[in-house]
Order: sequence, then structure tokens, then C-alpha cells
Amino acid sequence: MALQLRYWQHPNGPFLDRVYINGLPTPGKFFIQKARGGRLALHGDQDPGDIERAMQLLIAELGFDPSGASGAGQWEALKARCTAPSPAMSRQSQVRAGGGAGAAEHLDVSTIKVPNHITIKVDHREPEAVIAEIRKAPNTTVEVCTLELGDYSVNDQLFIERKSVSDFEASIIDSKRLFDQSERIKMEPGSVGIVLLEGDWTQAQRMLPQQVIGAMSFLGAIQGMSVWQTTGPVCTAYTIVKLATHLCNGLGYELGLRQHKPQSLLDAKCYVLEGCPGINAELSRRLIAHFGSIAAVAKASEAELRKVDGVGPKKAQRIVEVLGATE
Repeated sequence: MALQLRYWQHPNGPFLDRVYINGLPTPGKFFIQKARGGRLALHGDQDPGDIERAMQLLIAELGFDPSGASGAGQWEALKARCTAPSPAMSRQSQVRAGGGAGAAEHLDVSTIKVPNHITIKVDHREPEAVIAEIRKAPNTTVEVCTLELGDYSVNDQLFIERKSVSDFEASIIDSKRLFDQSERIKMEPGSVGIVLLEGDWTQAQRMLPQQVIGAMSFLGAIQGMSVWQTTGPVCTAYTIVKLATHLCNGLGYELGLRQHKPQSLLDAKCYVLEGCPGINAELSRRLIAHFGSIAAVAKASEAELRKVDGVGPKKAQRIVEVLGATE
């Protein structure tokens, strides 16, 4: 086993910096962070047993117990064992130093995870600066062509109109082209329409702020377009690739619906029941108090469930459908 340590600088300050540990045979992510009083602590999103095993492996491999000492010297010694920060970590330092809108131009399109191949069609009139950035994305093909709808298209479903602030003004004041495009995208079955407004719209020269807001409101509320702001070509390219990736591959992982972790056995039982439609935290406790266990709730009939305060006919039927044995 070869452990690798990676130092990560947190954008909100050095007091949240971490050292990530790669190469452990236990699942999930582990990292070391300074705790109160300067002591170091090992963290992970696993159960305490896995964290304890990871701790023992860390001691055996490196001869280093992160919880065994305190002080800046121990933290610096740990950082000295780390490999050089990855480009993404270096950019984090740039973001911290620069901040604001300029930080978005340090985004790296090549770091986006694209599980399955995607093709992004780009209108030939789009700036090469954006196209060149999109080409850096992994597992992505850029097809430059003439588009009838949008400036960028994915699967003939996602249509993106990119407008600099001056283009945005011209396409509303002079040609009305943007509204025509949004109307046509709206008519496409199953389409997703997005306007990327590139730059600071408060610096518009030909439209008052209330007119810009009115145009964006019309595009969103009436035309059904999402209006996003990007800072420049790099941010625009990053946004387009991220949108295309989500459209074609989804989020890439299952999104946890409940964030709190149960602290006691009763909390754990209630936590499970809260996953059922119509059962909130209060009702889950009533059900456990009445039946004593999740198994008993699952075996209960609709009539038995209705004896619990807050369970009506429809809710009882739904609980039986979800928890009851399949026929």
C-alpha cells in the first residue's frame, strides 16, 4: 500500500485547510485537519470503525499519528509529506488572492468530469476564445457549424444563446433577434433554453438597468429561458461544458435527500421512517412509540396504522404500499 497525501487550501481561510489521504483500502474520503487548540484530527464520512482502521493504517504506513500531538510544527511536518498541490489547488490560491468576478476566469474546463462522451455544436460565428476553451474539456467533441437555433447546442435539446453585453443590447434594440430565438426555442418540444450574458450588465451603454432587468425578466418569466451571467470566455466555456455534462450524464452521483445523521437508536429508526412519503419527524416518532419497531410498522394493516394520531386513510394506504410486503 502506498499512501499519498495532498494538501488542499480552503477558499475561506487557512483554518479550514486539509490534508487528504489517498490509497487507504477503506471506502470514502479521509482528511486531516487542525482542530481546536492546534491538535490534528482525522475525519471521514464513514462509520467510526472505518475511521479507526484508517488511523491504524496511517500510523503503520507513515509512523505518524495525527491525533497524537499538537502545535504548528506537527501540522507543518504533515504538510511537508504532501505532494505538490494539483493545478486545481493552485487555482484555489489564485481565487483567494483575486476574489470576485475575476476568480471565475481561473476556472479550468479540463477538470470537469465527463463520464460519457458528449458533442457540443457551436455556431461558426462564435469567438475562438470560447471554442478553444471548450476543446480542453475531456471526452468532448466540438463541432463547428451553422446553427439555426442558439449559439451552442447539445443533442438538439439544450440550446444556449451567448451574448456579450453589447450583443445583448443590439439583439434587443436593433434586431429583436434574441426574442425571436427565445420564441423558437420555446416551441421546440422538450427543449432547454439558456441565455448566457457574458460580462457586467450594469455597464450597459444603450439600455438602462431597469430595461436590462425587464428584458431578462421577459426571457425568464414569459419565454421560459434561464438567464445566467458569466464573467468572460473561460467562465462561459466552463458553464457550457458543465451544462452539457449534466444534460447527457446527469449529476453523476445520487443526491442525498436528508442531511442530518441520527445520533441514537431512536433517531435512526425515525430517520428510516422519514424516508416514506407523508411521514415527517413528528409522525415517525409517534409510529415508533406506538408500534415499537420499523418491522412492526411495516407489518401493520391500514386499520392499525390509522390508530396513530396523524395517520388518515390515504396516508395509511401509502405507508402499506411502500413498507408492506409485495404480492
